[in-house]
Amino acid sequence: MKDNTPISSFSRTKTVVKSAVKIGTKKAVQFSKKSFLSDDDYTKEQSKTNSEIANILFENISILKGTAVKIAQALALHNILPSDVQKELSKSYNQIKPINKALVIKILQNEFQDNYEHIFKEFNLKPFASASLGQVHFATTYNDKDVAVKIQYPSIDKTIQSDIKLIKKFSNFKNNILPIIEEVEDKLYEEIDYTNEMQNTIWAYKNFNTNDIIVPKVYKKLSTKHILTTSYIEGLDLNSWLKTDPKQEDKEKIANDIFLVFTNSIFKYKKIQADPNPANYIVTKNNKLALIDFGCMKMFDDKFINNYIDILKIYNSTDKKEVLKLYKNMGFIDKIEDISDAMFEDEIIPFQKWAIEPFLNDEYMFTKKYLKKGVAYADILTKKPFVPIKDFVFLDRTSHGLFSLFEQMGVSINMKVFKKYLGLGIGVR
Repeated sequence: MKDNTPISSFSRTKTVVKSAVKIGTKKAVQFSKKSFLSDDDYTKEQSKTNSEIANILFENISILKGTAVKIAQALALHNILPSDVQKELSKSYNQIKPINKALVIKILQNEFQDNYEHIFKEFNLKPFASASLGQVHFATTYNDKDVAVKIQYPSIDKTIQSDIKLIKKFSNFKNNILPIIEEVEDKLYEEIDYTNEMQNTIWAYKNFNTNDIIVPKVYKKLSTKHILTTSYIEGLDLNSWLKTDPKQEDKEKIANDIFLVFTNSIFKYKKIQADPNPANYIVTKNNKLALIDFGCMKMFDDKFINNYIDILKIYNSTDKKEVLKLYKNMGFIDKIEDISDAMFEDEIIPFQKWAIEPFLNDEYMFTKKYLKKGVAYADILTKKPFVPIKDFVFLDRTSHGLFSLFEQMGVSINMKVFKKYLGLGIGVR
């Protein structure tokens, strides 16, 4: 019945250190071969080493679960790591090793204070999916309803603080990883309470469940702080569905439904699902989009949304006085004088042109070139003399995660509804 997931700060640190030693050894061996290999052969050696490092990382992420998985998922959405590592981290969406069946039974017993066979007519002890903080099981209620039961990995709440400190210590090899870690930290304590996710799912069902888009129904009486039961949605997660080589028109439909939900979430409801990883989107047999996993949500106030609209609209301007006046009013900078002409011309204008580019088109196809520029610009508004505004950073990184997803799908996105909210166009899809 024992779970092999390390819980104590010491045991989790030991796991990470062992991983770091293995990775360091791999890099040392790679570097030692540099003098003896041609440029082409050394590039191949680098790729091979990255793949081996990626395997080590995923193996340890799978052992640690919880915080490590959340950060792996967040990093997998951004093009800031070598492609081999990125590909391996993407396994964290739905390939984490499950906890054993005996422990599942114990958790069910503790949460419901009853034998699980009295709660569910049928319950498959083998999970069909893994979430970032738990795993999901198929079950049938005594009313013959098929349900998905998400069970939280044990003791996750005890590992978060030590994990964040540890991961920050090992994150200094890439500066723009730190803000992603801080975003994960901000939301994790909310996510480990499944009653929050239950309320978020009820909210999403009310606002997004339509003929075209499916949101699961919550079963309150079969849910607790560490267990969430919803209606079962039959289909494939987005990555698995894409591997079936669907028609381009079907990919376009799914991607545009995702973006339409995101757009209305920002401007109409001021509340977004801030975890746009492929495992949170299910495609049904009749090619409908289903939205799942509402543990990580972010709310914005009216002032922020109005500022967000203003800042996007001003991004098309090259008037330094106009732009910096708005930056100051929004709190991005303390003094206009802190921004030199060179910084405005060489950094701010290129960043703004990049940021507004998709929204000046009725349709837009996100490319690797566009996303790589975004990585280069990612830190501009988070370093001096700028004052970081966390909500802007959060929303920008969430949208970048979606854009990365659309690039991988190879689809054109209808921007008309987004443009309408910005006042940049009147077309409606």
